[in-house]
Amino acid sequence: MKLKFIFIFFFSSLIAEKADLVIQNAYVWTVDLSKPKAEAVAVRNNKIIFVGSNKAVQKYIDGNTNIIDAGGKLVLPGFNDNHVHFESTCRIVTGLNLLDVHQEKPFISRMRDVHERFTPGVWITGGLWSAYQAWESSSISEEGRKAKIDFFKP
Repeated sequence: MKLKFIFIFFFSSLIAEKADLVIQNAYVWTVDLSKPKAEAVAVRNNKIIFVGSNKAVQKYIDGNTNIIDAGGKLVLPGFNDNHVHFESTCRIVTGLNLLDVHQEKPFISRMRDVHERFTPGVWITGGLWSAYQAWESSSISEEGRKAKIDFFKP
């Protein structure tokens, strides 16, 4: 009897919990550097129970599961918020961030760093330069400022 109970308990734990919602055929950005993307997400009782491939998510689907075909669209982890600046944040992280730059030397250093990350011909985007007005009112002409930028990306 004891062996039968262990056997039933073991195999019942192998059966996947069924999801209320499955989003599949998606580009899921996981925010996990070791596994940055996935294709599908399974949710039960408002909790994510699986993130992985379209094939593997099938075991979480039954007749009561609401299935959303994302059609390759981006799915992001997060919370409901009616005011986000996702694109701007990405530009700060992946592009040129000059928010903390107030002088010419740090500007040139930051430009050099970002220039080394970008392949030739790719535009450097971002900026968000907090020293814009200070530089604008400086003795360096507009052509001089442009030349400092064009030195890195003509």
